[in-house]
Amino acid sequence: EISYDGYAIMLDQNGIAIAHPELQGKSLIDHPYIQNMYDAEDDKGVIHYKEDGVNRVLIYTTVPMYNWKVATIYDIKSINKVAIETQVIMTIIAGITLLVFCIALYFLISHIIRPLAKLNVLMDNVSNGDLTVQTDTQSTDEIGQLSANFDAMIKNMKQIIETVNESSENVRTSSESLSAISEETNSSSEEIAYAVNEIAQGASKSAEDAETVTEQSDILGKEIQSIAEQAQTMTEIANKTD
Repeated sequence: EISYDGYAIMLDQNGIAIAHPELQGKSLIDHPYIQNMYDAEDDKGVIHYKEDGVNRVLIYTTVPMYNWKVATIYDIKSINKVAIETQVIMTIIAGITLLVFCIALYFLISHIIRPLAKLNVLMDNVSNGDLTVQTDTQSTDEIGQLSANFDAMIKNMKQIIETVNESSENVRTSSESLSAISEETNSSSEEIAYAVNEIAQGASKSAEDAETVTEQSDILGKEIQSIAEQAQTMTEIANKTD
């Protein structure tokens, strides 16, 4: 029994059918495809032909030493039917495989995109000033590394802002202290200016008093000299009187 609705034949060296489903014992050498088989240089091969409106294929080989031909003949339509059925089955299997692949790819992409979407939302929150967000991703793949770097970036930003706040507070405190010192310095400067003004007024007064003392001293000197002259006169009068 030959598959695909085929049948086997065996011909002797003259083309007499030793084995044939219908023409056993008859010469088949007059059939063109049989003649082609004997005329072929190769001991085995494939011959396509058409008989009774049916496309057929003959696959043959040669028995060594006897030059007998052993062949199987198939109806191409039957072979193509099997091929079509196989193609349909393969198409169905390919479709199922593609569907399974698409489903697996969908879940895989969803698994990859979901953390990215969450990270995108967190980045939007950070752009609005919220530095308390955390990804809480436990995976160790590229997405996990990206999430870890994002958390580290947020932590560093918080530390930088805290440092800036502390520096600003120190600057504010220093500014207040400097302002107080400036006020004290201004007050001291006013007191010093007032004291200098008092000293200047005192110096001016002392200068005026010194000038007055000088004038009075000149007057006193003149009076003393007059008294001395009068004393001298009195002395002379006294001497004359004596």
